[in-house]
Amino acid sequence: MSSDGGGGGGRRGPHSAEKDAKKKARAKEMKKLRKAREKKAQAEAEHAEKEKPISKVEEVRRAMAAEREKRAAAAERRMASLNIQSSSTTAPSS
Repeated sequence: MSSDGGGGGGRRGPHSAEKDAKKKARAKEMKKLRKAREKKAQAEAEHAEKEKPISKVEEVRRAMAAEREKRAAAAERRMASLNIQSSSTTAPSS
């Protein structure tokens, strides 16, 4: 029952223990938040990686479609040109 160190330490102990508990709880919460942020960042990175090839494929598809349109338009012009030539050569000249 002496108050030398034991009593003073006992009184300080609960406060220190409370502070330590709060500190541990805060550290645990910060760790949880950090892990959640890392997980979210990783998921976003994976999602971006998945989107990249899709958008690249879509880009190639669009380029191919544009090329087909150009070729189709050129073919139509050639056909129209041939039709004009054939109709002008078959028309009777007076």
